[in-house]
Amino acid sequence: MMAHDYPTDPANFTSSSMVSSNDCDFSPLERVAQAYMDAALRGDRTVALKVIGEAGPAAGLSVGQIYLGVIQATQYEIGKLWVEGKVSVAQEHLATGISQLAIAHLYSMMPRNESSGFSVLITCVPGETHDMGPRILADFFEMSGFDVRYLGADVPVKEIVDAVSRWTPDLVALSATMTYNLPSFRATVDALRQSFGDEVLIAAGGQAFDLTPELLDELNIEVRASDARQLVEISRQVLNRRRDAEVRD
Repeated sequence: MMAHDYPTDPANFTSSSMVSSNDCDFSPLERVAQAYMDAALRGDRTVALKVIGEAGPAAGLSVGQIYLGVIQATQYEIGKLWVEGKVSVAQEHLATGISQLAIAHLYSMMPRNESSGFSVLITCVPGETHDMGPRILADFFEMSGFDVRYLGADVPVKEIVDAVSRWTPDLVALSATMTYNLPSFRATVDALRQSFGDEVLIAAGGQAFDLTPELLDELNIEVRASDARQLVEISRQVLNRRRDAEVRD
């Protein structure tokens, strides 16, 4: 992303104010993402929400594009800047708080398909505190017509098993961002399969699996993808195949 100065006074902020003479070669998505990132790093919640709620739609971006190409892309970029020592912990936390607020703001704007007839339970594995990705995933599933239960961050294995027993979802989506939480992921998968066998389909998402795709092969995790939109689509395809097979039987 580029470095720009955008108006900090929300009264002066419009969808056109993010376009300068220096960024005309960039796509609308890139310009909106940069405007959002600049506001998030400044800690300017008002401007960040105007980017999400006004500038994004005015630029022709869908809610899904704003989720993935603006909010999540910004969080990934800020995470890299933190690793490189270019932003402080305080700045990273400030931007993350703004992104949590932006996601809540987008929820009211989400289009929703008619019911798919499927249900999903989404949770971080034990020890995993990065919950923005699975929260976005929950919203994508809801937009796709799934009945959604979202448990949040750092949920103990027993609580996950109990929740599956209580709500009997068709799909359980487990999230792990940090590789040191992969043993917790394995333990959760083992516990779910011991309790429910093949009755519950398990999906996996999160940056930890980008580095260790062989673990998903080892555990026979069929539903996996690099982003929320793809994971929802693959989940729907696999669940439809399962439902069709049950009808034939």
